[in-house]
Amino acid sequence: MRTRLTILNAALVAAGFAFSAGAAQAGTVIYNTGSAATATIALGVNDDGSLNTQPNITTNASATGLAYKFPDGSWRDATAPGCLCEGWGVSVNGTTSGYANVSTDGGATNLTFGAATGVTGSTVTTTTSLTSLPGLTVTQAYSPANTASGALFKDVVTITNGTAGALTDVKYVRVMDWDVPPTEFSEYVTI
Repeated sequence: MRTRLTILNAALVAAGFAFSAGAAQAGTVIYNTGSAATATIALGVNDDGSLNTQPNITTNASATGLAYKFPDGSWRDATAPGCLCEGWGVSVNGTTSGYANVSTDGGATNLTFGAATGVTGSTVTTTTSLTSLPGLTVTQAYSPANTASGALFKDVVTITNGTAGALTDVKYVRVMDWDVPPTEFSEYVTI
């Protein structure tokens, strides 16, 4: 039996703000216009689907997570200052889980992943499976959302059950430690 659950995760809002556990991984930076020269928003995605990656294009952090290009031309990040505390997780059957968070959890835990695919200037797709339940895969397709302002990224999350059995209590979560410029560590953020 093959079941698909698709979730639109639009928590990666940028509008309006003026392999296995422990393995090193590559990342990519995508832009809302496909080009760094014309973009105003950038998103740094690791191969496991978490944010806060290299190369770093920002002036206020050690990695690129969710960055905005200020009028002076500098890129400043809203998830990487202070710590690389952004991540996601999936759980099934009330007990089996896997998650990725660079700083808080030291990387990927109970996840198996390879290189990202579908990489263009404005898109990237990651595919991850639970190491202890290899038939469960989580695909995350990042791209600019179709909005008038163009200042929004979306992450279309697809959880696929390729195991031989039924799964219950399927959950996907995303966590972020916001540090929004120009007042990192002193901001008030609402969604």
